[in-house]
Parts: sequence; structure tokens; C-alpha cells
Amino acid sequence: MADRERDEFYVGYLGLPAGHRAWLRMSVPAILWGLCAVAAVISLAMRPSGGGVWDTSQTVTIEGNFEASPYPLVRTPDGRSFILVEPGKIPLRSGLESFVGSRVRVEGFELRRDDRRIIELLPGEKGITDVGDSDAEPATLRALGERTLAGEIVDYKCFLGAMKPGDGLTHRACAVLCIQGGIPPALVEKTPTGDRYYLLVDPSGSRANGIVLEHVGVPVEVTGELFEAGGLHYLAIGRDSIR
Repeated sequence: MADRERDEFYVGYLGLPAGHRAWLRMSVPAILWGLCAVAAVISLAMRPSGGGVWDTSQTVTIEGNFEASPYPLVRTPDGRSFILVEPGKIPLRSGLESFVGSRVRVEGFELRRDDRRIIELLPGEKGITDVGDSDAEPATLRALGERTLAGEIVDYKCFLGAMKPGDGLTHRACAVLCIQGGIPPALVEKTPTGDRYYLLVDPSGSRANGIVLEHVGVPVEVTGELFEAGGLHYLAIGRDSIR
């Protein structure tokens, strides 16, 4: 008995005892498979990060008519609308009012999710240039009546692909900074057929960034006047419109 117990005692410079080898052969694979199972459960429990894409591998160039209000955008001849933003969390460059009524060429990186598009402008004059007078009238706002919608207020840039996930409490601090910096706020409504997007404006049709800051990143119910223009939906809200 004493000899067998001495044989099972582990000494670093001697061979591994038979009992230790047997235990390791069973326990190590079991631990590894257990870790794989835990990782699989955690990954399945995590919510999807979303379908946003931020393509920084190549720049895109588009031409269209420039509109400055409520959020600067370019409308292309085929009817698409591209909101314009700067790199980072800063307001769009000054002086863009001079492009109102003009046809412009913009170059930058595209962010996209579903059928929504944003162009993050390149720095300097190359980001946006005047290429002539506008060849179309600005899109006309079409009133759709008062609506009460449930969803989450996000910053449009991150939700469309700059961050993953671009919503929820994990993204709240980032979203607040983005909206404070001038990124358009949007209400995202989840429906069985997919997400619906509503750019938020104040009752006068101007930017609603200052109204929404306390309500970003959490489930809300919002009541306001709904408008449509050029394929984009705008929800006009006041400070008491969000619950």
C-alpha cells in the first residue's frame, strides 16, 4: 500500500503517475467541451448586432441636388436620399448653405442599413463641390397626420453602421455624444416586416437634437406629426411628445 501511494505522488522531474494521467485524459477534454458549450450558449443569447455596413475600403462619389434643412442631404436623380455627416461626432462643416439650390458632387464613405444611406464626407474641398444649378425642385413635405409610435431613439450614423450594435443601453453614451455633436436623431420602430425609420424634427421642422437627449437608447413612445419627403419620413415632436 505504501509503495502504491508513493507511486501516485507527483514529482515534477519524474514521469506523471498513472492515476494522474487517467484523470487528465478524462477531465481536460470535458473542461474544453464544457467551455465550448458555454461559449455557444452565450453567443446564442446575444442579440444580433444588426445589418449596418460602414464601407471604408473605398470611397463613393454621387451627384445630386443639395438640401440643407432639416438635415443636410443629397437627392440623386434616381430618387435616393443620402444624409451627409462628418467623420467623428462633430457638426457638419460650415458654409454648406451656399450649396442650397445647387447640384453637388459629394465624395466619402457610405454607411447603409436596409434602404437607408449616409455619406461620411471626405475632409476638405473634395468632400463636396458645386457642379451647377439644381435641376429639380426640393422635395415637398407630404403630411401624413398625427401618429403615436413605439421604438428607440438612436443616432442615425451609428445605427446605420458606424457602430455595432448601434442601439440599446450599451450604446447610449455614444449615441448621446453623437446627437449632441449634430448627428441626426431617428426613431427606429421594430415591426414584423422590418425596421422603420423616422428622422426627428421639432414642431417648426428644424433639428430635434436638443429635445431627445434624455430619451436616447431606451424604449419610448413618441407622438408627433408625420411627414414624408423624397422617400424619408420625418416625425415632428415637442419636448412633451416622448414617453
